[in-house]
Amino acid sequence: MIVPENCSVFSAYGALLSDYRRSALKSCAWRLVDDPAPVAEAFTALEDKVLADARDAGVPAESLRLERMADMRFVNQTSELYVPVPPGEIGAGFAEALRDSFHGEFVRAFGADAFWSNGELEVVNLRVTAVLPSTVDVRPVRATAATVRPDTERRVYWPFDMAFSGWPVRDRAGLSPGEQLQGPMIIESPDTTVVIPPACSATSDAYGNLIIRIAEQAR
Repeated sequence: MIVPENCSVFSAYGALLSDYRRSALKSCAWRLVDDPAPVAEAFTALEDKVLADARDAGVPAESLRLERMADMRFVNQTSELYVPVPPGEIGAGFAEALRDSFHGEFVRAFGADAFWSNGELEVVNLRVTAVLPSTVDVRPVRATAATVRPDTERRVYWPFDMAFSGWPVRDRAGLSPGEQLQGPMIIESPDTTVVIPPACSATSDAYGNLIIRIAEQAR
C-alpha cells in the first residue's frame, strides 16, 4: 500500500502538477482507401480550435505541443481504438502509416494473433490535443527536525484483537527517507492519520511516500 505525501488532497495536488491539455474532436467517417484530403482539412480546423482555446486561456501557442489522434476500427466493428496519428504531412503515404499505427495499438491491446491483416480500416473520429508540459519541479523531501513533535504513545483499540494496547505515534514530518518502520504504529500529519497495522512494516521514500508492506498474517 502506498500512502502519498498530501494524500488527503492528492487529486487536487495531482491536478496542479498535471500538464495543461485542451482537446477538440470531430467526427470523420473515413476509410483508408479514400482520399485523405478531408482528414487533412479536419485536422487543420481542430488545430486552429485548440490553439484559439489555449490563447484565450493565456497560454502562448509557441509553448504548446500538438498531438493528433484517431478513433479507428475494422469496418463493421462497433468499438474503436484510440490511435496516434503519425506526424507530418497528410498525403500519399498517410493511409499506410496510419494502418501501421493502428496495427501497433491493436496488437498491444489484443495480441498479434487477433489482428486481421486483410481487414479494411476506418476512422470514426479525429482528435487534436494541445499540451503544455508542466514545469512544476517535484523534489525529494527532507525531515525538518526543528518542527517535528516528539514521539508519543497512544492507547488504540484494534478491532481484530478486540482489545486496547499502546501504539507508538510518529510525526510524518520527522521521517527520514529510507527509514524502516514496524507496526503497530500511527503516523500523523496535519492533513491525515496513517495506520500501520500490527505485523506490517513501512518505509518512507525520498518523496515522502509511505510504502506499507502488508504481512501475510495481516491479510
